[in-house]
Amino acid sequence: MDKQLIKVGISCGNTNDFVFKQIFHVFNKPQMFDFCIPIIYSCSTSQTYCFRTKKDPYVRTINISNANESVKNNLNIILQKDKSTSIKSEKTIIKNIIIDKSVQKGLADLKAGKIDVFVIPSIFPAFKQITLELSTYKNSLPILVRDYFCIVEVFEPISVKILIEKIKILHSVLISDFIFTFPRIAVLSIKSSTKIISDAVQFVFQRGIFCFEAFDIETFFNSGIYKKFNAAIITMDCNNSSFPFKSVSHILPINSESNVIFIGNIPNVLAISDCDMLLSAIYLVVDIYRCRKTRLFSSF
Repeated sequence: MDKQLIKVGISCGNTNDFVFKQIFHVFNKPQMFDFCIPIIYSCSTSQTYCFRTKKDPYVRTINISNANESVKNNLNIILQKDKSTSIKSEKTIIKNIIIDKSVQKGLADLKAGKIDVFVIPSIFPAFKQITLELSTYKNSLPILVRDYFCIVEVFEPISVKILIEKIKILHSVLISDFIFTFPRIAVLSIKSSTKIISDAVQFVFQRGIFCFEAFDIETFFNSGIYKKFNAAIITMDCNNSSFPFKSVSHILPINSESNVIFIGNIPNVLAISDCDMLLSAIYLVVDIYRCRKTRLFSSF
């Protein structure tokens, strides 16, 4: 039975009690423990106290020192004792990014195979740290997922080569992780060169990728055209990677109850979400993990 359960790592870091309320709300449902073993990475002793004193009678917690010690039917808590909250060493501040120890530990366990999937229920500054930690994967692709509709941002300056590469990577992720047999991709333009977009779309279309251009972003979503597609690439006229998807999220009419950033085209299954999207994020990474396992077994 244990081998069938997916180890879901969840980072808490030094966030407020709202994260824990969401965790308890999610795992207050006994059926959650039927398919996963939750492992909570925390940096604060006060958070551990919060777990112990405010825990729901239906949710049992246990403190462990290593993900390999995790126990089913429990919230497994790994406490990262970090006495230096005002971090000064180069190991904890890199490129002006304060490293969250719980995120760092969770990522290390994910790469080592101690957990199967990892969810970070906060976008900023987590996105900066994830970008830094995954710098070895140069072609990793952040994807905003809403109701399994995928959105990718490409920032100016763009070229035909860059856009082709992004389309190919997205197409591959849609097939491998989202199990779309013939994914349909739209390219949306915000003050980008239509010539560049047209040349890139024509190139990939001739090679069997169903990609179409160039739609106006507001018309595409407000008129419901997006329902005919599985994903969209939005070319942006400015780069603000510290706030991914902020410039477009407010005009997306897709159900906001499923709003998660999935990091595609990397060996591991990793997602970042707002705290109140934790359940959606867990379901997403579990589905993708199962898809990858199914594909792996079917290849033998």
